[in-house]
Amino acid sequence: MKNWHKAIGASLMLLSIAACGGGAPSGGGTPATSGTVNGYSVDPADATKAAKLSVSGLDSSNNVIKSGTITDTNVPLTSITVARRVVQTVAAYVPTQVNSVPCGPITGQSGSVAAALTLDSTGSMASTDPPSTAGDTTTTKRNIAAKLFVDRMAATDIAAVSSFDTDTTKTSPYLAIKLWQTFSSSKPTLKTGIDSATFAGGSTNLWDAAFDSTNLVESRTETNKVGIILTDGVDNSSSKTPANVISNATAKTVRLFMIGLSTSSSPLSSAAISNMSNVANSTGGVFAIASDAASLSNTFNGVFNATQGAGCVKINFVPVPPSGVLIKGSLSMKINGGAAITAPFTIQY
Repeated sequence: MKNWHKAIGASLMLLSIAACGGGAPSGGGTPATSGTVNGYSVDPADATKAAKLSVSGLDSSNNVIKSGTITDTNVPLTSITVARRVVQTVAAYVPTQVNSVPCGPITGQSGSVAAALTLDSTGSMASTDPPSTAGDTTTTKRNIAAKLFVDRMAATDIAAVSSFDTDTTKTSPYLAIKLWQTFSSSKPTLKTGIDSATFAGGSTNLWDAAFDSTNLVESRTETNKVGIILTDGVDNSSSKTPANVISNATAKTVRLFMIGLSTSSSPLSSAAISNMSNVANSTGGVFAIASDAASLSNTFNGVFNATQGAGCVKINFVPVPPSGVLIKGSLSMKINGGAAITAPFTIQY
């Protein structure tokens, strides 16, 4: 009789495991075979300056995973490099410890994307992102990166292309942007628009352009409405403020993804980074930084992933990083079990 009860108990246990997905990857979803760090945020009130990384996983068909669990996070200290982006009076910063922990599961967006691609065409771009072929601005790294974003769009996704600077005649009724291509799902058409949008001249009206990006995309019926805004500089010409941009985007359910180009010769200030990060995170988007123009393709790739599905990993550096340092490293993690995947990250404080 006791053996009979044991057999029934074992059978019930096996049935329970099968019903709950026993033997499935951790998290119950598709395991990621590759991944990206899409951007980061640092809470200014956090004395430890912990960075929250937006991370995405991709399956074996390169599709963004839209639900799941992040486990086994690790940032090897040997992967860390530090560079100065603003001259410091303190001794050179060297982290002695890096701790990481998941801070949010993978969650995804449903429906088609409507994206406003808004590219900085101010004069400083001539030096921060010069063309590979002299005089041919279609060979700039931002041109290539924006086209890669378009290449990854699904057939039902749609995008518009604009640029911003103070010298170019803006498209009515907008404050700053010149619209080079209205919303289209045609990739060749969008790429032609990008070719027109990548030039350099004029001052930086960033917040007016971000305000315009929201207004450009808000009338679309697609459920996943986003603005992708690239800049290399501090706003010096706008009538709108970051607070205006945030209130406009949140009222119109548009997520803003801010990409900052911060080169060694022309670094973004900590204040500029704080403002861009605040705008992105307050609207449900992501702030990402590229340490040089060559990094823009990877940056746009991560931002595309973030528009689809992303989770959170929090990392702490010990000692606390000072303002003005740029830290690069590599995050190892598992998404829905499977093998460990690695993804590079860049953070500027």
